[in-house]
Amino acid sequence: MNTKQLTLNKQAKLTPIIIERDYGGDKLLIYCIFCGGKFVKDHPLWCKEWEHLNNDDDCHEVWNMVWVHAHCNEKKKFDCDLQLFAFDLVKKNKKFVSDPMEERKIKAPTEEQTEIDLNVRHRELTEIFLAEKLPDNTKQHILTDAIYCITLRCQKDTGHGSPQAIRNYLNTLTCSEGKYQIKKIKGKNHIFRRTGK
Repeated sequence: MNTKQLTLNKQAKLTPIIIERDYGGDKLLIYCIFCGGKFVKDHPLWCKEWEHLNNDDDCHEVWNMVWVHAHCNEKKKFDCDLQLFAFDLVKKNKKFVSDPMEERKIKAPTEEQTEIDLNVRHRELTEIFLAEKLPDNTKQHILTDAIYCITLRCQKDTGHGSPQAIRNYLNTLTCSEGKYQIKKIKGKNHIFRRTGK
C-alpha cells in the first residue's frame, strides 16, 4: 500500500494556517488542542505531534490537521469523547477553510464579550452541566472526563473554551466548600453531589 507522508514541506505550509486558525496567530499560545496543556519538547508523552482528526493518516488536508500531545494522540484511539471532539473540529475546520473571515467573526469576542464575560459564561455552563447530570438528592455520579463534554458545550455556546479552564472550574466546584466532591472508585475519579447541598 502506498501511503502519503506528511513531508517537511507540507508541514511548513500547514503551520502558519494552523497557528492562525487554532491560536489566533499567536505563536506563543500553542497548546494541545485536545487537553489544553503545554507541549514539552522531546518528552515522549507531552511532545507536540501532528494529529489526523479523521484517523486517516494519508489525509494531510488543513481541516484534518491539529497539534496534540503524543499521549492525547494515543488516548483518542480509545476515548469516545475525544473522537466526538475531533469530529466536531473537522466540521469547524472545514468551515474555516471555506470562509476564514466568517469563522474569525464567529470566534472573535465583541468588545462587550470580554475575557471576564467568557469566564463567567463558561463557569455557568459547567454548573449547568453538573446540575443536569447530578440533580438534588441523587446518588448518581459522573467521571471527571466530563471535562471534554463541558468544553464542547462552551465552544458551541461562545466559540471558545479549553479543557484546562474547565478542569479549573471543576476543581473550584469540588473544593471542600463546594456542592460537589470527587471520590476515587476503582482508580477513576468520579464527581458526586454532596448530600444536603
